[in-house]
Amino acid sequence: RGYVATWRVEKDRLVLTDIRVLCDFIASSFVFRSVMSEVFPDEKEVFAKWFTGRIFVPDGQVVDWVDQGYSSTYAKYIVLRVERGIVSRVSTMNHDEFVRFRDAQFEAYIKTEEYRRGIARGAAVPQMAGGSVSEKDKAQAREMTRDLWVERYTSVIFDDEQ
Repeated sequence: RGYVATWRVEKDRLVLTDIRVLCDFIASSFVFRSVMSEVFPDEKEVFAKWFTGRIFVPDGQVVDWVDQGYSSTYAKYIVLRVERGIVSRVSTMNHDEFVRFRDAQFEAYIKTEEYRRGIARGAAVPQMAGGSVSEKDKAQAREMTRDLWVERYTSVIFDDEQ
C-alpha cells in the first residue's frame, strides 16, 4: 500500500502519531519518510474522530502464515472497538474465536451494497470470454475476496453484539 500509519490509544482515544511513505528500497531495506507534517501541517498528533470500526492487534504466535495482505492468523488477538475515534470496548479472542468471527463477518459483508459494488466493478470476479462467469470462477473469486479484503470486513461493525 506504500505507507505506514502509527497509532496509539491514549485515554480511550485513537490517536494518529505518524504517517510514513515508502520512498526507496536500498540494500534489501525499505526506506520511509514521514509525511505527517505535510498531511496535518499544524498537528503533531491527530485524534482519529473519522474512524469507526474494529482494530485487531495480533498477540502471540502466527498460526497460519499467508503471504498476502492481512490473511495470516495468530494465536490471540486484542480487539478494540472504536466509535468516532473513542475506544468503547477492549476484548480478546483466541485463534478459533477469531476464525469464527471472521467467517461470520464475511457472510454479513457479502450482503452489503459495498460488496455488490465491488463485484459489479469486477474487483473480485474475473470476466471470462463473452462476459460469462462460471460457478467455479465465482466460488474462487469469493474465496479470493475473503482472503484479500479481510482487513475491511473484519473491521466493520455490523451489529452491537459483536
